[in-house]
Amino acid sequence: MTTTRASRIVLACLVVVGAMAAAACEFETPLTTTATRAVDPRLLGDWVSTDADAMPMKVRRLDDSTYIVVCDGDLYRVHHSDLADTPFLSVQDIDSDGRKYAFLAWALSKDGTVLTLRVLRSEVVPSTIRDVAALQQAVRDHLRDPGLFGTNVVFRRAKA
Repeated sequence: MTTTRASRIVLACLVVVGAMAAAACEFETPLTTTATRAVDPRLLGDWVSTDADAMPMKVRRLDDSTYIVVCDGDLYRVHHSDLADTPFLSVQDIDSDGRKYAFLAWALSKDGTVLTLRVLRSEVVPSTIRDVAALQQAVRDHLRDPGLFGTNVVFRRAKA
């Protein structure tokens, strides 16, 4: 996958740039086949990355458990895929032919203005795993591994 393509997937994850792009990977399946929770209204809205590119991202509700994210003109479908007390997102690039997934851990500041994303790295959990149960087990097995995630990417809520 190209660095540009990886960057788009990471940004969608609340749907990222720079060092994380090199760490992104694409998976054939989502981390969970269905959403593990409903859409969180605190994530809805417009966001801007805090890196030099200040890439904008729009996060909207598609239905009770699915987000649609628009970033750089590309569309992504996103749902919560919490696993082992870790808040993950399964991010599907719906503009691509393969419609593959990336997985991100996320955290929102208490005041709801800062969103931090970390992409799961394929160097730790291979993107060749195609079975959802095996994928979940591989993630569980490495949750304490400091190399599981790439660099944090931070977004701030855009001012109206």
